[in-house]
Amino acid sequence: MNETIEKLITIQDDYIHLLIQPQDKPYWDNAARVLARMDARRLEHHIPALLLWLQDMNWPGADTIARLLRTFGKPIIAPIQQILQDKDGTWIYWILSEVVKEWPFELVLQIKDELISLANCRLEEGIKEIVQEILQRHRLE
Repeated sequence: MNETIEKLITIQDDYIHLLIQPQDKPYWDNAARVLARMDARRLEHHIPALLLWLQDMNWPGADTIARLLRTFGKPIIAPIQQILQDKDGTWIYWILSEVVKEWPFELVLQIKDELISLANCRLEEGIKEIVQEILQRHRLE
């Protein structure tokens, strides 16, 4: 298994998309492990697709991908801002609780307006709570 992962880490950039939620779910966990071991710069182009993986944290490999996504800095801001404007409350919740909640102040500050907007709109209770927690933690209320 480790030998296979080592070989897949060096996959050509043109084929990285094949590792992002492969066709059958039984492969997702191992694909996530491979992606997590790659240089983050190689994956920046794939951030929107990686974020899709967090639509359901029960999916295989979702926790590994969430940890990976936390390591991205500025390149992840715009895709996160788009998701926060989406109507998919479950996806928003997972993005906030599994990625944004772990961000440093500098990144959270860049999405402050979106967070405040979420805090004031009519979404599921869990979202408002996680938004308040993030804003309080960074003293952005």
